[in-house]
Amino acid sequence: MNSSKLFQQLLSEGKQLLDKNSDKLKNQDVNLQSAKKLASGFGGGLVSGGILGAILGSKKGRSYAGKAAKVGSVAALGGAAYYAYQKWQSEQKAATPTQSSINMNVASLPSATDVITEPELQCNTDLLLDAMIGAAKADGHVDAQEYQAIISKLSALGIDQGSNQLIEAALTKPLDPAGLAARVTSVEQACEVYLISYSVIDVDHFMEKAYLQELEKHLNLPATLIDKLKQQI
Repeated sequence: MNSSKLFQQLLSEGKQLLDKNSDKLKNQDVNLQSAKKLASGFGGGLVSGGILGAILGSKKGRSYAGKAAKVGSVAALGGAAYYAYQKWQSEQKAATPTQSSINMNVASLPSATDVITEPELQCNTDLLLDAMIGAAKADGHVDAQEYQAIISKLSALGIDQGSNQLIEAALTKPLDPAGLAARVTSVEQACEVYLISYSVIDVDHFMEKAYLQELEKHLNLPATLIDKLKQQI
């Protein structure tokens, strides 16, 4: 399995869990907290038994499931990042028409007269996979013992060797938000990296919150744009 297929599978597992239990969600105020509570009761579901659960662990897996309704596919991730950035840029132009763009390599967004096509993912999936697993490690729980437990779980799931190697490589990389951000070459890519990281982060955990703040700093995204990205989830 290549990184694209593996990343898509990781994205879809949490969404499949929520879709499977959509009847329960229809009768509730579907916010992160209610989704986390519901997901915590889905014993034996994808989050607890799939690749996602093996990497994130049950608690973090449940947290991710709560956000996965909006970021459940590569197309959804690309679209969410694109539309958040587009809305932010439109508001900036309306507020200050002559304001220069932020200091990054920004690709031009389509004007009203352009033919708008479905947004495409701007990052390569190797980068997004590293961002996702890096965020998953931000609470510091993946020590040597936990690493071996994850590999054992993946082996028990019958994950192919190629996927195992991709996951192992991402798990063993040092936690380095600055290095991750250095691989980003445009605002669009920064938006995607931030979105996938935010979807995995538990903002109530001080270590994970600190990691996210460090990532925000090195991605150099304006606070108003970060707010737009968070609104997508």
